[in-house]
Amino acid sequence: MTLEFKSIPEYYNVEIRNIKRNTVRFTDDWNDVRWNAFNESNIVCIKNTQTNEIFTREIKHRCTYKNIVIISW
Repeated sequence: MTLEFKSIPEYYNVEIRNIKRNTVRFTDDWNDVRWNAFNESNIVCIKNTQTNEIFTREIKHRCTYKNIVIISW
């Protein structure tokens, strides 16, 4: 299963180059389907909101804090 997110160009450019090897997301609007994807996925897919370019990475670590998740690759 793949976990998918959109990223603005400023963040996308450092994420794709592995300068920033994680994504941080608020979970306030997540439903059960999204939580299941977070818990079961081995791959994260990041899509540039401006160009629609994508990249994928293997998830190395995931954690939660209050209403925030951090997915690292």
